[in-house]
Amino acid sequence: MVHTLSIRALGSIALAAALFFISFVTTSAATFEEYPGSPVFDYSGVSGTFDQMRVSGPEIIKVGSDYWMYYTGLGNGNPTQIGLATSSDGINWTRHPNNPVFSCAENTTTNCTTGGVWSSFRTQVVNVIEENGVYKMWYHGDNVNLNGKGRIGYATSSDGVNWTPYANNYIWPDNANDSFGVYTVVPFNGEYYMYFRDQNNTLPLRLATSSDGITWTEHPQSPILNMLPDGFSVIDGKIYMINRDEHIGVSTDGITFEFDETQSVIDWTDRGSCTFIKEGDVVKMWYSHNQGIPASPMQRLQQMC
Repeated sequence: MVHTLSIRALGSIALAAALFFISFVTTSAATFEEYPGSPVFDYSGVSGTFDQMRVSGPEIIKVGSDYWMYYTGLGNGNPTQIGLATSSDGINWTRHPNNPVFSCAENTTTNCTTGGVWSSFRTQVVNVIEENGVYKMWYHGDNVNLNGKGRIGYATSSDGVNWTPYANNYIWPDNANDSFGVYTVVPFNGEYYMYFRDQNNTLPLRLATSSDGITWTEHPQSPILNMLPDGFSVIDGKIYMINRDEHIGVSTDGITFEFDETQSVIDWTDRGSCTFIKEGDVVKMWYSHNQGIPASPMQRLQQMC
């Protein structure tokens, strides 16, 4: 079965040597055309700022009529922290004055160091949602510069700016010897679905579920796909996934995805993670782009959406 979307895609943002743009697309089928003004968001380039060298991993939600973008910023020396930018049109963005809104060591310090608590050196946004007046965020964390073990933490906020980490973080994986890269967490069918893979970026795609977004169990049918994704979104009660073969898959149960392999939705050369939302009959997509250099596994990990 072929599923079509009316799509406008918004581009990326920016990495130091790689850039994150936001592109814009319009079509009657599930294909994208880049917004001619890309990039729409870039690394700061300002010495000492948390996003001096790179921005990646955009996660965008609507708050009233505005767009809020949570992103991962890379500072000098390779620490990462989570920032927030807002926009009235999804193209022109303003950094929040309290950035980073979620810092290292469980949001306690912007002085990121190795060897401390599990998130003392890096925090990287996985997804942010709002439910019943509560903002919920899942994020990667690690405490070493190289070859760290990926862990997932959880935090909540009443305003989307001031965040409180869950007291018993990290929440995934249960086994301290395991290490996974998480693509996203989405609310679906009255539960939360987490799509993840082994830390070394190998196939296949796996699935865990949770009733509260904190306690997770790998699904009995996991692994579910022998492919890797670059973006997920829940649209009209279905989960949409863009894979690295440039195809869109659609699932009604979160487990079995049907792909239209006859059409590539976008040229994914040197592009990384993406996030997309539906407004009316239009789907808008923001994505990362590695400009000038190919994406390495670490860059991919830091750009997961």
